[in-house]
Amino acid sequence: MKVLKSFIWKILQQYSTAFLKLIFQVILARILSPNEFGILAEMLVFISVAEAFSNGGLGTALIQNKKADELDFGTAIVSSFLISIAFYFVVFFTAPRIANFYDEKALIELMRVFGLAIPFYSFNSIQNAFLLKKYETKVMFISSFSTTLLSGVIAVFFALKGCGAFSLVLQNLLSMVGNVMVLQILYKWRPKIMFSKDRFKALFSFSWKIVVSGVFASLL
Repeated sequence: MKVLKSFIWKILQQYSTAFLKLIFQVILARILSPNEFGILAEMLVFISVAEAFSNGGLGTALIQNKKADELDFGTAIVSSFLISIAFYFVVFFTAPRIANFYDEKALIELMRVFGLAIPFYSFNSIQNAFLLKKYETKVMFISSFSTTLLSGVIAVFFALKGCGAFSLVLQNLLSMVGNVMVLQILYKWRPKIMFSKDRFKALFSFSWKIVVSGVFASLL
């Protein structure tokens, strides 16, 4: 029964947030120009690849590992955080080159702001892995729905104020940051900061396949 309820909440999460995102996309499309949406698409290519690498598929590896304990989660948290910070600096320092490539100077600051979501994305993937193993998908639904709604409303507000592509960046960033914070409030899980080289190798032996597929998915 617990598994069935967990499955239902997970389905509700996926479809409700997808529906909300669609509504806000339609609203924002009537306010912003196609060029501003094009800027977001250009950034998403690089940010998505950085997120795929920084996450390293460790969240999925933790879900697959039925014996995952605090040391495994601690190892995943530490390694994914360090990798995500490294990739944020890659995004930060390559932003001018990417902007030159697309001949879009606005990309420099936008990518540096958008890139702040990378560490939060990595941490959120570990959060979700922990909650899924605990069948706490109702908490995930509440967090995802509320942050999608709030970030969408804020994005529309800034779009109406003439902030252009920044409103789209803000929507994505707030959605990710908000999701991490709300989950921490609703489910007070405090992972222990610890690291094991052997546990990392064991997790990575599975997760590298997820990284490859994630990178290809981001590029397609």
